[in-house]
Amino acid sequence: KRSNISIYVTDEKIGFFEYGQKQLKNPKYGYTDLDKGVIVGGYIREPEIFYKKLLQLLKFHKIRPNVIRYIINDQTVLKKEIIIDKLELAKQSVEEYITKQMGKTIHFPFQNPVFTHFVRQDTDAYLKVLIILSDGEMLHDYHDVFDRLKAKEVVLDLPSLSLYNTYITKKKKDFKNLMLVSLYDRTITIKIVEDNVPIFSVTEEAERSEEHTSELQSPNTI
Repeated sequence: KRSNISIYVTDEKIGFFEYGQKQLKNPKYGYTDLDKGVIVGGYIREPEIFYKKLLQLLKFHKIRPNVIRYIINDQTVLKKEIIIDKLELAKQSVEEYITKQMGKTIHFPFQNPVFTHFVRQDTDAYLKVLIILSDGEMLHDYHDVFDRLKAKEVVLDLPSLSLYNTYITKKKKDFKNLMLVSLYDRTITIKIVEDNVPIFSVTEEAERSEEHTSELQSPNTI
């Protein structure tokens, strides 16, 4: 009776997509507009209004969330590549090393960053590590809202990986390297995935256009 859904939020809209084996043939999806100032730069500024809008959207589509997969807004995701000397790493895990070096040799613009990492290169002397992070305080605010919806589980995901996985599933082909371009109401985002790792993304503001847009696909990889 409960659904697994993905939720993506911009400053202008909340969108959802229901996923699972039962929904393969007839998935539910939809969106609702947000008033200006409710979400600013991906941050919730009016949590009560945001909650009521999301609740109304799901009720309209008769969705009771079980698992919510929150697709983190591109605007609030940062990437940083570091080199870790294996002598300094010693017996620590990479995650332990990064956590201990926060505010010392590794600096992030968030007081409470939430991060994941990918080892891009492993040599005898060092590791080249890509850190992908977001603001823990911001994510906590979203988690509070999702808790009020009585979701049993909240999963975080990256838009680049979500789009990449969807694309290769549809094409039934594994692209080692891929560039994805996303057009939103007022922004355009370019993402590059290399060896299944989202190595680059940039988000730029774009003038709102009433012209009809369509998806362009190229068989060429990077």
